[in-house]
Amino acid sequence: MGEWLKEVSSFDTMITPIIIKIIFWVGVIACVIGGIAMAFNDSGVGGLLCILLGPLVVRLYCEIIIVIFKIFQSLKQIENGLPNVPSYSTSNPDLYSTPPDITSSVGDVTE
Repeated sequence: MGEWLKEVSSFDTMITPIIIKIIFWVGVIACVIGGIAMAFNDSGVGGLLCILLGPLVVRLYCEIIIVIFKIFQSLKQIENGLPNVPSYSTSNPDLYSTPPDITSSVGDVTE
């Protein structure tokens, strides 16, 4: 428990994907309850559509947010696998400098 709390407090572990799963289930329950309430009121077809399509729409929105976090994880893996990748920091003056000439590091190209 202490290690998890340390990772969360230092922002090494994201907690939003866990929260998104909870929001998904709350959204599904809300769609079903709302659809049942609509079905017993005047709009029976609208209630049925809410029950059937509501959870699908909630799932799509949650997946879009999860994809953003998966992209972040993939970028972190790429960053950890590449040597000499500058980290984003305002105290790193090299981050804002002009990149070196790439042609000087590449050998002679002969055709």
